Amino acid sequence: MNTEPPTGDDLQRLLVTMKQEVLQRASTTPQTGAGRPSWARRHLGLTVGLVALLGVGGVTGALALGLPPALEARAPGPTTTPTSEPSTAPPSPASPTPAVPPADAPAPSGPPRPAADLDCAALGDRVGITTLGEGIAPYEEGAWHYSPTTASQTQAGVLDCRWTPGGESYAVRGATVVVSPAADRGREWIDGLTASGLPSLGLGDASAVRCGGEDGDCNSSVVAGPWWIEVSGYDHRLQKDLVTLDEVRAVASEVLALLDGRTPPPAWQAPATTWTTDGGCAPLSAADVAGVLGDAPVTGPEPSSGGGSTGIATTQTDALTCSWTAAWDDPTAYQANWGLEVRWTPGSAWTAGTELQDGVPVDVAGAEGATWWCIEDEGAACVVDVVQDGTWIQVSGGHDETDAGRARLIAAAEEVLAAHAAG
Repeated sequence: MNTEPPTGDDLQRLLVTMKQEVLQRASTTPQTGAGRPSWARRHLGLTVGLVALLGVGGVTGALALGLPPALEARAPGPTTTPTSEPSTAPPSPASPTPAVPPADAPAPSGPPRPAADLDCAALGDRVGITTLGEGIAPYEEGAWHYSPTTASQTQAGVLDCRWTPGGESYAVRGATVVVSPAADRGREWIDGLTASGLPSLGLGDASAVRCGGEDGDCNSSVVAGPWWIEVSGYDHRLQKDLVTLDEVRAVASEVLALLDGRTPPPAWQAPATTWTTDGGCAPLSAADVAGVLGDAPVTGPEPSSGGGSTGIATTQTDALTCSWTAAWDDPTAYQANWGLEVRWTPGSAWTAGTELQDGVPVDVAGAEGATWWCIEDEGAACVVDVVQDGTWIQVSGGHDETDAGRARLIAAAEEVLAAHAAG
């Protein structure tokens, strides 16, 4: 399996994908204060230089649009063991590589949980997380922030802990600790990073670290035994080195000490579903969304992976986003920049009633259950959340809380479901 960093066409595809995600998320993410320029600058900067693939630990996140408790009764279908092998190309949605459990380990039941059964607040206290940022506290995303990408990483057993000043969102400084049971995939990722010239952190079985530079980040990736961890600190207020390598190494060392002797549980098994991501957006290409978006020319669907720029975020997800865009000649038209996004993670119907945003129940042809809701903020949007064949599908578009806007979004969801069924 190729573990070298991407080059040539592969690298170009990675950079284009990351830039697309930045632009898509920036258009739908509510932000306050100085968050927008810092967020965009931090993520666009990741496309410059191969070593930047190690990523940034900032609390960013797209506008996560969730499935509500109204769909809680929808039971997932029968379970199957994922068989696809994770891709070695960072920009592609990859089926997570599960850790190998002991032969006598019981099969997991109920919704998925992180393989490292640790409380983020307690973990932060144990590892001295405040050394990576004075006054930082655990940050918890609200239900409206929950995304198929988040669900996908939970299904892969990922623990994602974040801290910001006072636990606020969109902070320009903070820290992250991410833990995954995918040690084999982590070794491949780290091999690529070290081959590109990044030094070792001097911990675990394999490691790489990137600190310094104009982005003010210090990011590490370490494999030890069955675990793959990434510890990051960032501070973009002055655009210079405010988080040091020694500070990140000390926190990473404490995290590894907490994991020492722990064995990941068996991998959670997603229910069988026709909503895979193997074919990208092709199965949705027949969706007639032009009539939904208006009379303007429509382009799409364009794919983007639901991952991120760090190794765990990139490889431990099989979420996919497919986007359509309407190009209006008249910039004053209501739908001038109106588009449509469809996001899903195979087997994610378990999120209904456990993680996601409340909404108004609506009828969507072909759905087992659906709700509609809107959020008003900078980057406002409306959403139809759908459960169909064991999977949560998130359909989002322009912010229009009128009956006509709701009908338009429901029609879009029905077009998507029909195209999926036909494909």
